[in-house]
Amino acid sequence: MKYCLAFIFFFLFTINLSAQKISFTDTTNEWYHLSGKKNGSNGHNTFHSTTKYYYEGDTILAGNKYQKMWLYNFSSVPPRNNIFIRSDSVNKIVYSYNYHENTEDTLYNYNLSVSDTVRSRSEVFCYVSGDTSYIKHVVTYIDSILLNNVYHKRFYFALVDNSQNYYCGAYNYTVVEGIGANTGILTPLYPRNLDYSSNTVKNGIICFKNNGNVPISDSIKFNCKDTVLSIPEAKNLNTLKIHPQPAHSYVNIELPDDIESGKLIIYNYTGSVMHQTDIRAQQLHLDISMLSQGVYLYRIVTDDATKQLYGKILIQ
Repeated sequence: MKYCLAFIFFFLFTINLSAQKISFTDTTNEWYHLSGKKNGSNGHNTFHSTTKYYYEGDTILAGNKYQKMWLYNFSSVPPRNNIFIRSDSVNKIVYSYNYHENTEDTLYNYNLSVSDTVRSRSEVFCYVSGDTSYIKHVVTYIDSILLNNVYHKRFYFALVDNSQNYYCGAYNYTVVEGIGANTGILTPLYPRNLDYSSNTVKNGIICFKNNGNVPISDSIKFNCKDTVLSIPEAKNLNTLKIHPQPAHSYVNIELPDDIESGKLIIYNYTGSVMHQTDIRAQQLHLDISMLSQGVYLYRIVTDDATKQLYGKILIQ
């Protein structure tokens, strides 16, 4: 009997450990933000870009410890760190540190109630109207959703002045406790499309992972399979050749005349580096037998980082 009770206690204890609320500053968190812009007035040739946000390292600023949040876009070299985050778990507030002004801002406050308002960090210039003003949002509704069988608060924010949607490129958004805003991590501080124009494609967080896994939920869905599938085909396709497509165990790459050396990097759909090799000739025979079937992104960067080509490799 005592062995049975011990097993039940251990089982319940294990469930309690595994079923924990997600923390925004959990260093295993990963966010994938999709944004895009229409290159043509007819809406065709839409360019999409995926940016990965993740934590790596920490630092002390103004006496507080902050997690370093890095941004990595497949067209950027190298990853950038310009976001510093800390969480007050007792008061249920997430802070962001503005490194340039040496000030701390409230990024997420999980104590808000319906009818509470928040505003942008500073006044913003509205391109259409030509005015400069704060963008304010009001909490219109609060509910809770299950993530990994644990309830997390969800806040709905609406513009106080709906005209700012048109004049300033601002928009409504939702915030899920532990994950953040659906339109972008820094939305509460900068609640508009910073590259606002009539040709801008508004997107947001399409994938979130905690400890390498997508949270289990019936309320929100994440698309973590296509985080690089919307990357356009390689630039200068007329001068770069890659074959066969689809590939099996190898690919042949013929570089344009203006690229003689550099580095080839292959990423999987989540942005993890799967293979990289130095390029010292304009023709490269690459063994890819170690890669499983799927769609991969390749990027070729010259040694001086002044030129780069990128595209997809389909492996069957």
